[in-house]
Amino acid sequence: MVRDNLVVCISVTVALLATATGSADAGFILDTIAVELPDGAGPPENAGPPADLAPPGWARIPDWTKEMLQARLRLTMGTDFGGHGPLTLLVTGETNEDPEMSTGVTFTNASGVTWSGFDITLPDGGEYEFVAGTASSDRMTLVSESPYELVFGLPEAIPDGEKVSFEYTVLVPSTGFFVLPTTFEPTPEPATLAFVGIGVIGLAVARRRHRAAC
Repeated sequence: MVRDNLVVCISVTVALLATATGSADAGFILDTIAVELPDGAGPPENAGPPADLAPPGWARIPDWTKEMLQARLRLTMGTDFGGHGPLTLLVTGETNEDPEMSTGVTFTNASGVTWSGFDITLPDGGEYEFVAGTASSDRMTLVSESPYELVFGLPEAIPDGEKVSFEYTVLVPSTGFFVLPTTFEPTPEPATLAFVGIGVIGLAVARRRHRAAC
Protein backbone atom coordinates (compact mmCIF):
# COMPACT_ATOMS: atom_id res chain seq x y z
CA MET A 1 0.00 0.00 0.00
CA VAL A 2 1.49 3.31 -1.06
CA ARG A 3 0.44 6.78 0.06
CA ASP A 4 0.43 9.34 -2.76
CA ASN A 5 1.82 12.16 -0.63
CA LEU A 6 5.06 13.44 -2.21
CA VAL A 7 7.67 15.11 -0.03
CA VAL A 8 9.93 18.05 -0.55
CA CYS A 9 13.36 18.50 1.15
CA ILE A 10 14.82 15.41 2.86
CA SER A 11 15.03 12.08 1.27
CA VAL A 12 14.42 9.57 4.03
CA THR A 13 14.63 5.88 3.47
CA VAL A 14 13.52 3.73 6.35
CA ALA A 15 13.68 -0.04 6.32
CA LEU A 16 11.88 -1.82 9.13
CA LEU A 17 12.41 -5.52 9.48
CA ALA A 18 10.12 -7.18 12.01
CA THR A 19 11.43 -10.53 13.14
CA ALA A 20 9.00 -12.89 14.83
CA THR A 21 9.76 -15.78 17.09
CA GLY A 22 7.56 -18.79 17.55
CA SER A 23 5.00 -19.85 14.96
CA ALA A 24 5.23 -18.85 11.29
CA ASP A 25 2.40 -16.30 11.55
CA ALA A 26 3.71 -14.66 14.72
CA GLY A 27 4.87 -11.02 14.79
CA PHE A 28 3.58 -8.05 12.84
CA ILE A 29 0.34 -8.48 10.89
CA LEU A 30 1.17 -7.09 7.45
CA ASP A 31 -2.24 -5.79 6.41
CA THR A 32 -2.51 -3.57 9.51
CA ILE A 33 0.84 -1.72 9.24
CA ALA A 34 0.64 2.01 8.42
CA VAL A 35 2.78 5.14 8.66
CA GLU A 36 1.27 8.41 9.90
CA LEU A 37 2.04 11.87 11.21
CA PRO A 38 0.71 12.81 14.67
CA ASP A 39 -2.32 15.10 14.47
CA GLY A 40 -1.29 17.36 17.35
CA ALA A 41 -4.57 16.71 19.18
CA GLY A 42 -2.97 14.57 21.88
CA PRO A 43 -1.46 11.12 22.18
CA PRO A 44 -3.21 8.05 20.81
CA GLU A 45 -4.45 5.81 23.59
CA ASN A 46 -1.54 4.07 25.37
CA ALA A 47 0.93 5.34 22.76
CA GLY A 48 2.98 7.52 25.08
CA PRO A 49 3.93 10.60 22.99
CA PRO A 50 3.40 14.04 24.59
CA ALA A 51 0.04 15.73 24.19
CA ASP A 52 1.56 18.70 22.34
CA LEU A 53 3.11 16.45 19.70
CA ALA A 54 2.41 18.04 16.31
CA PRO A 55 4.20 17.84 12.96
CA PRO A 56 6.10 20.88 11.67
CA GLY A 57 4.50 22.78 8.83
CA TRP A 58 6.83 21.28 6.22
CA ALA A 59 6.18 17.66 7.22
CA ARG A 60 4.16 15.33 5.03
CA ILE A 61 3.07 11.72 5.41
CA PRO A 62 5.86 9.75 3.75
CA ASP A 63 5.49 7.71 0.61
CA TRP A 64 5.84 4.18 1.93
CA THR A 65 5.57 0.55 0.96
CA LYS A 66 5.45 -2.71 2.90
CA GLU A 67 6.17 -6.31 2.00
CA MET A 68 7.01 -9.63 3.58
CA LEU A 69 10.48 -10.96 2.79
CA GLN A 70 11.34 -14.39 4.17
CA ALA A 71 8.97 -14.07 7.13
CA ARG A 72 10.08 -10.49 7.78
CA LEU A 73 8.18 -7.23 7.34
CA ARG A 74 9.97 -4.62 5.25
CA LEU A 75 8.64 -1.06 5.45
CA THR A 76 10.27 1.66 3.35
CA MET A 77 9.48 5.37 3.65
CA GLY A 78 10.46 8.51 1.77
CA THR A 79 9.89 11.99 3.16
CA ASP A 80 11.34 15.52 3.26
CA PHE A 81 13.02 17.12 6.25
CA GLY A 82 13.28 20.81 5.48
CA GLY A 83 13.42 22.40 8.93
CA HIS A 84 15.58 22.46 12.04
CA GLY A 85 13.11 21.05 14.57
CA PRO A 86 12.11 17.47 15.32
CA LEU A 87 10.07 15.20 13.07
CA THR A 88 7.94 12.47 14.65
CA LEU A 89 6.58 9.58 12.62
CA LEU A 90 4.08 7.02 13.85
CA VAL A 91 4.12 3.37 12.80
CA THR A 92 0.82 1.70 13.65
CA GLY A 93 -0.53 -1.79 13.29
CA GLU A 94 -1.15 -5.07 15.09
CA THR A 95 0.99 -7.91 16.38
CA ASN A 96 0.18 -11.38 17.65
CA GLU A 97 3.44 -11.68 19.59
CA ASP A 98 6.19 -9.36 20.91
CA PRO A 99 8.44 -8.81 17.87
CA GLU A 100 11.54 -6.65 17.43
CA MET A 101 11.56 -4.06 14.64
CA SER A 102 14.97 -3.58 13.01
CA THR A 103 15.13 -0.14 11.40
CA GLY A 104 17.39 1.49 8.83
CA VAL A 105 17.01 5.22 8.16
CA THR A 106 18.78 7.36 5.54
CA PHE A 107 18.42 11.15 5.71
CA THR A 108 19.51 13.72 3.14
CA ASN A 109 20.28 17.00 4.89
CA ALA A 110 18.16 19.68 3.18
CA SER A 111 17.90 22.03 6.16
CA GLY A 112 20.35 24.64 4.87
CA VAL A 113 22.79 24.10 7.75
CA THR A 114 25.44 21.52 8.64
CA TRP A 115 24.49 18.81 11.15
CA SER A 116 26.97 18.05 13.92
CA GLY A 117 24.78 15.46 15.63
CA PHE A 118 21.51 13.55 15.49
CA ASP A 119 19.06 12.25 18.11
CA ILE A 120 16.54 9.44 17.69
CA THR A 121 14.09 9.07 20.58
CA LEU A 122 11.16 7.01 21.81
CA PRO A 123 8.70 8.19 24.50
CA ASP A 124 10.67 8.30 27.77
CA GLY A 125 9.48 5.59 30.13
CA GLY A 126 7.12 4.09 27.56
CA GLU A 127 6.68 0.47 26.56
CA TYR A 128 8.83 0.65 23.44
CA GLU A 129 12.61 0.39 23.87
CA PHE A 130 15.73 0.43 21.73
CA VAL A 131 17.54 -2.91 21.82
CA ALA A 132 21.02 -2.34 23.27
CA GLY A 133 23.94 -2.84 20.93
CA THR A 134 21.97 -2.54 17.68
CA ALA A 135 22.49 1.17 16.89
CA SER A 136 25.04 2.40 14.36
CA SER A 137 25.62 5.01 11.64
CA ASP A 138 27.62 5.08 8.42
CA ARG A 139 29.05 8.56 9.08
CA MET A 140 28.44 9.47 12.72
CA THR A 141 29.52 7.95 16.01
CA LEU A 142 27.08 6.61 18.59
CA VAL A 143 27.82 8.88 21.56
CA SER A 144 25.32 7.39 24.01
CA GLU A 145 22.35 5.05 24.10
CA SER A 146 19.55 4.28 26.52
CA PRO A 147 16.30 2.35 26.16
CA TYR A 148 14.63 5.56 24.93
CA GLU A 149 17.33 7.67 23.24
CA LEU A 150 20.13 7.29 20.72
CA VAL A 151 22.59 10.19 20.45
CA PHE A 152 24.93 10.39 17.45
CA GLY A 153 27.71 12.90 16.91
CA LEU A 154 31.04 13.64 15.26
CA PRO A 155 33.67 12.79 13.97
CA GLU A 156 31.90 13.59 10.71
CA ALA A 157 29.54 16.53 10.27
CA ILE A 158 26.82 16.30 7.61
CA PRO A 159 26.72 19.36 5.30
CA ASP A 160 23.56 20.51 3.59
CA GLY A 161 22.74 18.24 0.66
CA GLU A 162 24.60 15.17 1.96
CA LYS A 163 23.27 11.89 3.39
CA VAL A 164 23.66 10.01 6.66
CA SER A 165 22.27 6.60 7.61
CA PHE A 166 21.31 5.04 10.94
CA GLU A 167 20.48 1.50 12.07
CA TYR A 168 18.68 0.42 15.25
CA THR A 169 16.20 -2.12 16.59
CA VAL A 170 13.08 -1.44 18.67
CA LEU A 171 11.30 -3.92 20.92
CA VAL A 172 7.51 -3.72 20.43
CA PRO A 173 6.14 -5.52 23.53
CA SER A 174 2.56 -5.46 22.34
CA THR A 175 0.05 -8.11 21.41
CA GLY A 176 -2.71 -6.43 19.47
CA PHE A 177 -2.86 -2.82 18.28
CA PHE A 178 0.25 -0.62 18.71
CA VAL A 179 1.30 2.96 17.95
CA LEU A 180 5.07 3.38 17.78
CA PRO A 181 6.19 7.06 17.76
CA THR A 182 9.82 7.75 16.82
CA THR A 183 11.26 11.27 16.82
CA PHE A 184 14.18 12.30 14.62
CA GLU A 185 16.08 15.53 15.33
CA PRO A 186 19.36 16.78 13.84
CA THR A 187 21.73 19.00 15.83
CA PRO A 188 22.73 22.05 13.76
CA GLU A 189 26.39 23.02 13.79
CA PRO A 190 26.51 26.31 15.78
CA ALA A 191 28.63 28.17 13.22
CA THR A 192 26.33 27.46 10.26
CA LEU A 193 23.20 28.10 12.31
CA ALA A 194 24.61 31.48 13.36
CA PHE A 195 25.41 32.26 9.73
CA VAL A 196 21.82 31.56 8.72
CA GLY A 197 20.59 33.72 11.61
CA ILE A 198 22.80 36.64 10.52
CA GLY A 199 21.43 36.30 7.00
CA VAL A 200 17.84 36.46 8.23
CA ILE A 201 18.59 39.53 10.38
CA GLY A 202 20.34 41.21 7.46
CA LEU A 203 17.36 40.60 5.20
CA ALA A 204 14.99 42.07 7.79
CA VAL A 205 17.17 45.20 8.15
CA ALA A 206 17.32 45.65 4.38
CA ARG A 207 13.54 45.43 4.14
CA ARG A 208 13.08 48.07 6.85
CA ARG A 209 15.50 50.42 5.11
CA HIS A 210 13.69 49.92 1.83
CA ARG A 211 10.33 50.72 3.43
CA ALA A 212 11.75 53.80 5.13
CA ALA A 213 13.08 55.07 1.80
CA CYS A 214 9.71 54.68 0.06
